[in-house]
Amino acid sequence: VGVLLSLDTPGGSVTDADLIHQKLLQLRRANKRVIVHMGDLCASGGIYAAVAADQVWAHPTTLTGSVGVIIQNLNVHRLLDKYGIQDQSVFAASDGNKTLMSPTRPMNPEHRALLQEVVNEMYVRFVDLVVERRKLGEGTDARWRDGRLLTAATAKEAGLVDGIGYHEEVLRKLKAMSPGSVYNVVRYETMPSFLGLLAAK
Repeated sequence: VGVLLSLDTPGGSVTDADLIHQKLLQLRRANKRVIVHMGDLCASGGIYAAVAADQVWAHPTTLTGSVGVIIQNLNVHRLLDKYGIQDQSVFAASDGNKTLMSPTRPMNPEHRALLQEVVNEMYVRFVDLVVERRKLGEGTDARWRDGRLLTAATAKEAGLVDGIGYHEEVLRKLKAMSPGSVYNVVRYETMPSFLGLLAAK
């Protein structure tokens, strides 16, 4: 039995990517071969999830990479000051760190440093996981580490993907890897939501 997972994603939540990663590992522990086939875009959290597979393949026009961690936050306190709007939130904590992500209060250097510690720790975990799963030792191409997007060919050179091909080719590869001789191909898809259909127009 084998599983071919098609991934087309710009990334997203670290936790969601980690949960998919663990599910793929569970399939492998159950003696199922797993191949991830990247679609148009498989970046950031997509890489995090994909590297749990036995093999990772890219479509010839895939964009991948963007290995990194970001905490996004907009600050509008100057805009509020301009219009005389005050944030009167009430909070309790041993320090002012409860408001470190507040969009209505200026971020001080101490708060930025705390957030940077979190981002750095998550980034190290991400990189270590990719290095371990893809077996990227010293001397390997490290371009993928700096957050850039990579073409399929560059990702293969860097060791992030094993091959470049189309769906039918990847399916044949999975068949060759999987135990047994007779195969039925079962395709699982999620139906798009109404809002998703509107967004696709």
